[in-house]
Amino acid sequence: MKRILSALLTALMLLTIVACTPNETNSTPATESTATSTDVSSDVSEEIYKKPDKFYKDRTLSILGKREGAHFYSERQWIYNEELDGEIINDNVFIRNEWIKETFGVTIEYTADTEYFILDTVIQNKNADFDEYDLVCDGLTTMGSLAIQGALDPLNDTEYINVEAPYWDTRCTDALTIGDNVYFLAGDAFITDDEYTYCVLYNKTMFQDLALNSETDGKDVYTVVDEGKWTYDVYGKLSKAAAADIDGVSGMSHESDRWGIVSDTGCVYVMMAGSGYKTIGFDGDGELIVNPLDENAVNVFNAVSEVLNRAESSKYAERIVASDGQYYAAAERMFGENRSFSQICKVNSVSSYASNFDVDFGVLPIPKYTDDQDGYYNSVACLHFSTIGIPTTNTEDAEMTRVVMEALAYKGQELITPAYIETTLKLKKLQDERDVKMLELVLRTRSFDIGVIYDIGKLSGFHGKFAATGNTNITSEWQGIQGAIEVDLNKLKAAFNS
Repeated sequence: MKRILSALLTALMLLTIVACTPNETNSTPATESTATSTDVSSDVSEEIYKKPDKFYKDRTLSILGKREGAHFYSERQWIYNEELDGEIINDNVFIRNEWIKETFGVTIEYTADTEYFILDTVIQNKNADFDEYDLVCDGLTTMGSLAIQGALDPLNDTEYINVEAPYWDTRCTDALTIGDNVYFLAGDAFITDDEYTYCVLYNKTMFQDLALNSETDGKDVYTVVDEGKWTYDVYGKLSKAAAADIDGVSGMSHESDRWGIVSDTGCVYVMMAGSGYKTIGFDGDGELIVNPLDENAVNVFNAVSEVLNRAESSKYAERIVASDGQYYAAAERMFGENRSFSQICKVNSVSSYASNFDVDFGVLPIPKYTDDQDGYYNSVACLHFSTIGIPTTNTEDAEMTRVVMEALAYKGQELITPAYIETTLKLKKLQDERDVKMLELVLRTRSFDIGVIYDIGKLSGFHGKFAATGNTNITSEWQGIQGAIEVDLNKLKAAFNS
């Protein structure tokens, strides 16, 4: 999906450096001319995308998705202000939607769910055979539930959608295809997939001032990543070296001491996934199977525990005792106020830190288990990582929906993803090309786990129970949920006839 980004991002970075002055501050997404994005095109996509000779005069494509408060770009990625206003994402959405209207006669309409009832709404419409929405956009958790309940149409059985095209996230498609069908897609049609991909942010000032390159053989972290040597072990050494009891009071305080890592309990799984670990996979015949918690998986867990459960250097947000009870906000301040060397978080945190804090930071992938594994793996936040699908109730506009859905992704590669990247980089006032490459790497190497997405045997919360606890007997706990895993996996197979 992101195959053309490398050259594009480098160009955008250079434009960003020119556009930003040392005194410039941004508390909202940057506002610039859209020329840099609208001039971008992909020869690969143009060769693959075949515009259908279709025109649906005065028709409307109705999309159901999250409200603006749930995701910053929930509505902005689909609809726009009444006119061009200089804000690049708004303007490029405007240009894309106008192109859709001129090319296919279709107007994009977005309905924001105000009560987090997207799942209920789509299922109720299915039961009532009520054709209300043409597309639904929500996180993997909701979309998986809709698919297993038979509320979404397959997307790879049509001449109008090419699920292998580079403007769709083919890693997501390949990982989530069950029984020869895929029911929801991620890609360049929208932004809230990229926003909810996990990464590591690190404090550049701290790395330099504390001479942390002593832990990386004198190399900067980007070189370590490029050489394929960014591992749990290296991350753990940096974390340990950065942490210090600054206030002199016995015990580490989240308010006054310096930490190596701040994360949340879900990051136990995120880090394990960095090794390529998945709870559910496919056998040689494409059948769903439970991946055994073998010796290698246990070793991965132990290595992650050694990094994240080290009380003197690593802090989980949920373990912070905040005076106002807002422990996630307290964790954000730890990194934003230069009290933690790093944070494991989602890509959307880049904009938050750039807008609200004075911290010089870089972007890194989730580290590997060992330097000889085949690559980096960056998990996603299943509750929020967005995909789109077509409700089974969409019968009257089924063809139109598929035609426009493909066009949205194709045009999104030219307009929407570049606009998001440029906005993110402008907020950060990016001065280092290596950060551009790291962000591209993170988005290119996403990892998806059917067991977590479909919450097979309650696997979505299984690994987090070992965060900052004395219980490290994952083998015993794993054996205890095997029955539940088998029951849920058989239900999943039955639902998809896999």
